[in-house]
Amino acid sequence: MSGSNKASFAENVIAIYNRAIQGERADNSDDSLNGTVDREVRQVGYGLALLRLLTDQCAKKLQRRSATQRASSAIREAEGILDALVTGTNHPIFRHIASLRSARFRPQKAAANITMRRRRACVAGFILAYQKAANVKESEAARVVVKACCQSKEFALGEAKSIVKWILRSSPEDVQFYRDQIMTRAKEMNSMTKVPRDLEVSLADRVRLAGRDLVWELWSVPV
Repeated sequence: MSGSNKASFAENVIAIYNRAIQGERADNSDDSLNGTVDREVRQVGYGLALLRLLTDQCAKKLQRRSATQRASSAIREAEGILDALVTGTNHPIFRHIASLRSARFRPQKAAANITMRRRRACVAGFILAYQKAANVKESEAARVVVKACCQSKEFALGEAKSIVKWILRSSPEDVQFYRDQIMTRAKEMNSMTKVPRDLEVSLADRVRLAGRDLVWELWSVPV
């Protein structure tokens, strides 16, 4: 990636961040943006904006505390890190980031981050929930999951034969958590809408709808 492209990424992140903390959304027609805003830019920009909001809320609550409590809370450190990540001003956080990208941490073989791990576990839970509700094989359930979620322009799950592997590669506890959440939502659907018994949707179809909504919730990025 050239230096200009690297700068454009940061500039677009900062533009989205500044708009977001003002309660606005940025789009590709904004003069402050350099070209099309891709998914990764939005991930960083909106994520930093939420961190800023949470930091400000924490700082406000600490105003009533003593000076010693405020100092020991590390709120100034949090504010400094966030400011550095948005403005590029000097801060030890960049030394930490550079260290994380060193050979010792094998960045070229870095595992998926917590967000992606949860996304994959959610898909795995969806597969298992549908498998149970429809009484089909894992491979067939995976194909249904891919088809249910393939209409988004924001993300693609991949091929069924690939995503079915996420069942074993994900945390069993996370997979079980999302599987149970999907099953619970599915079982509640008819009771919430008060559908007549003769018009009730099958559990498998309700699992497909509940699972699709949860996957979209976890995989989508603000626009």
